Amino acid sequence: MKPTFIIPGIAWYGYIGLRLNLGAFYFRGDIGHTLAFGEQLKLGFSPIRQGVGMNFSPNYYTELNTDAVLQNFNETVGKIFDFKIGYRF
Repeated sequence: MKPTFIIPGIAWYGYIGLRLNLGAFYFRGDIGHTLAFGEQLKLGFSPIRQGVGMNFSPNYYTELNTDAVLQNFNETVGKIFDFKIGYRF
């Protein structure tokens, strides 16, 4: 996948998912779809994510996900990962 510039507000991402809390750890999964307007219409793809996370405090967390794109599932499964360290407001 190659990066592209997206004008703010032109591309939107919606998703629905589940999260299973097990104390400080949690499992999560979701499926979404991108929607864009104008020249950015090529962004219409549907990612699916699953992962695990850990809460360090009520606000700080870390998370590791594996992602795939439904339109190119065989080419993307097991090849896209994201790691997050964050703070929830």
